[in-house]
Amino acid sequence: MTTFTIVLLILWLVVGFAALRFLGQRYFHEHRRADVAALAVVVGVLLGIALDPIRTLDRAAQPDVAASAPVAVAPAVEAPGAAASTGRKTTPAITALFRRAFVAWQSGTISPADYTARGFVASGVTIKTFSPVLHGLGSIRRVKFVSADDKDGFAGYEYRFDCANGSEFMGAYLDSADKIDSVGFVAVPAGG
Repeated sequence: MTTFTIVLLILWLVVGFAALRFLGQRYFHEHRRADVAALAVVVGVLLGIALDPIRTLDRAAQPDVAASAPVAVAPAVEAPGAAASTGRKTTPAITALFRRAFVAWQSGTISPADYTARGFVASGVTIKTFSPVLHGLGSIRRVKFVSADDKDGFAGYEYRFDCANGSEFMGAYLDSADKIDSVGFVAVPAGG
């Protein structure tokens, strides 16, 4: 979840609890019973949110889009040397990893071999959200290295994928064994 979504959720829970408590006190005329009723509803909502990732990790619940994955045209690969911030360069192996990961996200089936354990679990939670969007971009036309940085012992890279129906930035942090620990996608603005 994004920070904005989390803030809105917390705000909703606080307002919801206060509203339920108010209604409970007004109609039950017992303050403790109203507090318990309001708390039960809020806890139920939180449990529903907390258990949702379990459903999204269930492979049986995911649509099989692998058969209809876009056929990639041999892309032009650009790797313009060092990033301005760290002097880190990309390598053909890193570029191939990003391309393979992007195509896997498009098809909705990622391989645990490319991810750390934490990265695979986190990606499994969000793949249902991003896979249809990335799939809609169509086949890859060009892969371009954008930048690199370091954060908390992980090497970060960002690539731009120009596809038949649009473009997307893909950023990921890799551990020392070049396994993806975290990944994110951002649409390239129109005209960008």
